[in-house]
Amino acid sequence: MQRNPLVLFASMMVCISLVLTLKRSTRARAETDPAALAPCPPPATLPLKVDKVIRRSRPAFTEGLVYWEGTLYESTGLYGQSALQRLDPATGISEKLVDLPNDQFGEGLALWQGELLQLTWKQGIVWHWPILADGIGLAAVTTPYPREGWGIAAGMDPKKGVGLIASDGTSHIYTLNPKTFTAIDILTVRDDHGLIAGLNELEVVEGNAQSSIWANVWPTYRVVRIDPVSGCVTGNLDLSPLRDFLAPEEQDALARDPDAFPNGIAYDAANSALYFTAKNWPIFFRMTLAR
Repeated sequence: MQRNPLVLFASMMVCISLVLTLKRSTRARAETDPAALAPCPPPATLPLKVDKVIRRSRPAFTEGLVYWEGTLYESTGLYGQSALQRLDPATGISEKLVDLPNDQFGEGLALWQGELLQLTWKQGIVWHWPILADGIGLAAVTTPYPREGWGIAAGMDPKKGVGLIASDGTSHIYTLNPKTFTAIDILTVRDDHGLIAGLNELEVVEGNAQSSIWANVWPTYRVVRIDPVSGCVTGNLDLSPLRDFLAPEEQDALARDPDAFPNGIAYDAANSALYFTAKNWPIFFRMTLAR
């Protein structure tokens, strides 16, 4: 008996549709149900080895931090105080480059294809600051951003596993379409105890073969190192000992500040170094990674 080609084609399309629906259903369940995800081994405890403490010329409400060609660039938050500024890692001198409008709350910052991308918290806007031969161009443009802005980061070599990524304060890290900022993939971050909520500032640290993602967990002193393929936390870094570098009166003042937790990670690839800071802290830190 000869089969109708149209019937065969329709049957094939139904099968494809069912497979795609099953995949979407499985992925959606994995994003919301930790039991649907592969278990993660216990993460390592990462050593905290500070090799430089830099006192800032003025504290800031740090939301994003980027290292580029010997300079730290910083996105600061709070309504009426948000800005883009730069920090000299050698001297700690900070210089405000531009203020954001008073109705915008600055968030994460990333270097991506010749621009600094600066998020806003609830305004649905990302600022594009062009990188020029003599510094940062202040004639920025804005484009829509489809979710709350928290952290954003980018790998310089996507072949090592990480492109443009973002967080939204949940346990998810989104791989973004760099033109529309819509999510093209979602990584669910967890350790051997379950999901890790509160992912905030992000940084990509590129290894010899594969990158890792580092994230501040808000509001805590914990930094997690994340496998970009599995979403498993492979290392925990406790930044609470950094409080010992503060003067007693600074410790007392920050203890009364509910926002004074670590937020801000920047990677200096040439020197295998990470910079850390915290909201409203008068100092920031450099830590060299083992090669």
